[in-house]
This record gives sequence, structure tokens and C-alpha cells, in this order.
Amino acid sequence: MDSIDRQFFFARIRMRPFGGRLIASQVERCATILDHWERGHAGEDDRWLAYLLSTAYHETAATMAAIDEYGGAAYFERRYGPQTAVGRALGNVEPGDGARFHGRGFVQLTGRANYADWSERTGFDLVSEPDIALYPNVAAQILIDGAILGTFTGKRLGDYLNDTTNDWFGARRVINRLDRAADIAGLGKQFWAAISHEESGQSGQAAHRRTIRIGDRGETVRFLQTQLGLREDGEFGPVTSAAVQLFQVDKGMASDGIVGRITWAELLRR
Repeated sequence: MDSIDRQFFFARIRMRPFGGRLIASQVERCATILDHWERGHAGEDDRWLAYLLSTAYHETAATMAAIDEYGGAAYFERRYGPQTAVGRALGNVEPGDGARFHGRGFVQLTGRANYADWSERTGFDLVSEPDIALYPNVAAQILIDGAILGTFTGKRLGDYLNDTTNDWFGARRVINRLDRAADIAGLGKQFWAAISHEESGQSGQAAHRRTIRIGDRGETVRFLQTQLGLREDGEFGPVTSAAVQLFQVDKGMASDGIVGRITWAELLRR
């Protein structure tokens, strides 16, 4: 698949979800994630990339920076020390492991066993130097490859976002059960709206955009309104319905005002 149109991508995410302001460090960190994706996963489902960007956005409080888990050494030892069931499950066996192997990165890699696992996968000695997990390129590899392979919870992105399933809500299980699942799903759809390829545009999204009609609301409606040049209020009301019907007439389609796969395909053609 051809490269992502980064000018389009950053112009779109600047507005949503970043609220009109995107600073240089956020651009640089997003670019690191895009770089790793394009090097190793450019042929994979773009919804995976969008979901991972939304995860990073949520987990880093929109900074898009690989961060340390909040807390001090004493807190980490109480929570993850080898004397605790959680610590033992994480492979912490030595005094101080709870603090040493606290959460780091975009998805809070935690525990000696996970640091050892990712030492092998990345080629960096994260056990001896745990802060390497904060390096942007390493954090991006852990975020993307871990979610695709299912190393975090045993669940993979492909279990929820595939040719027959479009479960943005359930995809949270790949990272952390269903904590804030609806919020992260909504963010994911905002990032997905920004992913357009230099040659093929957004046409591949037509197969996975849900059918919508008058009375619907939400991110998919907002995306539709963007494509039609309408005010983005997320409400599929009479104005949006009329715009859809006019578009369908212009394209020689049945003007029923329902946006299904055929209408999506025309809207996203580039």
C-alpha cells in the first residue's frame, strides 16, 4: 500500500482530536508511530493504526509522548513487588523489581517478564536499561507490534477489527479490558478519518464504514459531513439527508439518503 498523506493527516488531527492546536513535539511523536507502521505494517488494516494512535493519545494525556507510569518507588513496590501476586504474575523476582519494571511507554510495559520479552523482540537490553522503553522508536514498536501480536492481554487487534468485524469498542481488550473503551473507540474513529493514502486516498475505508441514515449521530456522521462539506455537528438531520440525496443524484445513484457501502465508495473515491 502507498504511503500515508501526512499533510492531510496532520491537518485533520489538528482539528480532531487535538482541538485546533498541534505542537511540534506531538507531530514528531505521531510521525514516529507512522514511521514504524509504514516500515513493517503498511499492508495491514488502517483501523489498527487509528486505534493505536487513539490508545497513545489516551494513555499519554494527548502528549503523544512515551511516559512513565505515575507513582514513586514505594508505590510501585507495594503494587508490583515480588511479594505481591501481581508482581509474581509479572515475573518480578528480586527486591526492587516492582519499581525497576514499572510501566513505561505508550502502553505502560510493566514487569520483568515483559521487559525480558521485549528485549528479545527489539534487540535492546530493556532488563538492564528499562528506560530504553521510553525511546520513541522502541515505544512505537512495542505499541504496534504488541497489539498486533497480542502480547499485552492475549487479545489481538485482528480479533476485533477484520474483514467481517468492526468492533472498535471491544478492541480495548487488546490493551486493558474495557477501561474507557467507548472514549478510545471514538478517538480511534477520529484518527481513522485522517488516514488517507497518497495514491489510493480513503477508498479502502468504504468496506468498514457503517451504514448511516437520518436520525443517526456520532463520529461516522461527522466524518460524512466532512466529506460533504457540511457543518460537522455529528447529527444526521434533514440538511445532511438532503446533501446525501443531492450527492447520490449527481452520481447517478438511487437517491434514498442512506449512506451504505456504494455511497461510501463514491464519497471516498479519489
